[in-house]
Amino acid sequence: MREDHCYTYACKTCEKETGETQIKNTPKEAVVLQGSFVSVSAISSYCCVKYVMYSPLYRLEQEFERMGLKLSRQTMSNWLLKATENWIAPIYNLMHKELCRQTVLHADETTLQVLKEKG
Repeated sequence: MREDHCYTYACKTCEKETGETQIKNTPKEAVVLQGSFVSVSAISSYCCVKYVMYSPLYRLEQEFERMGLKLSRQTMSNWLLKATENWIAPIYNLMHKELCRQTVLHADETTLQVLKEKG
């Protein structure tokens, strides 16, 4: 488990000499998602499990539960949605604009039947 400590220091010598207190704070590490404790590596790991390994978040939730960590799939889903909104959507939008500027696009539109459905 990770713990972040941020310290605040006051210069007592400066306070005695000038009558004003000089306060310095240690820098905080930037947060990935405002109001959350999730890290970049955690979000990338959840993305990998969900989209590369094709494992639903409820399985990850169960795995964490076995390790003694209560982390709901709703929380993980919210983190993924927010990360997508903040980081992936801007890249997607730029790529979409660039593609729309092109005169010719190539795509593989080969159909693939996944389930044994009619048609």
